[in-house]
Amino acid sequence: GGKIVTGLDIAQGMLELAEQKTKRYLAEGKVNYVYSGYLEHAFPQQFDAAVLVGFFDYIKTPLDIFKKLEKEITKELLMSFPKSGGLLGWQRKVRYRMRNCPLYYYSKSDLESLLTTMGWQNKAEIIDIDRDFFVRVKL
Repeated sequence: GGKIVTGLDIAQGMLELAEQKTKRYLAEGKVNYVYSGYLEHAFPQQFDAAVLVGFFDYIKTPLDIFKKLEKEITKELLMSFPKSGGLLGWQRKVRYRMRNCPLYYYSKSDLESLLTTMGWQNKAEIIDIDRDFFVRVKL
């Protein structure tokens, strides 16, 4: 509908893929992309919502991200966090170690602690979706 979307990534290839999949919306000016890391980029405006999927896998200090999100997002956060343990978690760990890429995992108690630190514990729900936790925060 009437939404305007901004996508941000540090991987040029991911942005190119997103642009291919959203050509129509790009032409209409409904979507734009930023090549940057999240903490390094200063947005000139606030957003209603943020979707962070496949993101916290690479984040060593999620609290820094949460503090920035709190300033920039006004209504809702939708986030995924990779779960430690299980066969899928173990496979992912091996695959990323072979690529020399750090990967961070979260337990439910890690997430509860982070949410409590932010004062979001009563605004959030944590849903176990097999290999990840899905977290929704109503700001």
